[in-house]
Amino acid sequence: AVEYLINEVGIERFALVGTDYVYPRTTNRILEAFLKDEHGIADEDIMINYTPFGHSDWQNIVAEIRRFGEEGKPTAVISTINGDANVPFYTELSNQGIDAADIPVIAFSVGEQELTGIDT
Repeated sequence: AVEYLINEVGIERFALVGTDYVYPRTTNRILEAFLKDEHGIADEDIMINYTPFGHSDWQNIVAEIRRFGEEGKPTAVISTINGDANVPFYTELSNQGIDAADIPVIAFSVGEQELTGIDT
């Protein structure tokens, strides 16, 4: 999925956003090394953010992602947000006018139950 974003979509910056526990931290550590070592992505082109389980106030974080994406390079989000925090995250992306054409999102840990709560 990350190779596709880089090679086919032309993504040059990544926001790695996840819930604060072992799976997202481990996944993002691996992704960060992969992006740097295999694709030469610079530190300043990788944003990492963790939130607690059940986080629901995404306004500031999504605004930060939007600003990060407006700095001149194509940007994507790789989400390892877990559980019910997914619904308010995607809702806030929509509230701030961010769609997949602007900043695509790949989710590694969203479940079917959370998807039913997202207004599409």
